[in-house]
Amino acid sequence: MNTEKLETLLGFYKQYKALSEYIDKKYKLSLNDLAVLDLTMKHCKDEKVLMQSFLKTAMDELDLSRTKLLVSIRRLIEKERLSKVRSSK
Repeated sequence: MNTEKLETLLGFYKQYKALSEYIDKKYKLSLNDLAVLDLTMKHCKDEKVLMQSFLKTAMDELDLSRTKLLVSIRRLIEKERLSKVRSSK
């Protein structure tokens, strides 16, 4: 890898890190949390979706582990960005 390419990648990393720190300080959320929130708005806004089917969709689209998804969902519920509805079935 040449020096110019390395400097470019380092610049991207610094921007990513700065954005991540800003979101964490301002909203107390991670980038994973934002991705999960966006996905829930796209897939769950108009109709209720069961957790299992949402987790499968989220794991496929975001390439995150089930544990990381559940942590993000729990954090979003605690911050009142998402609401949970228990199934009556």
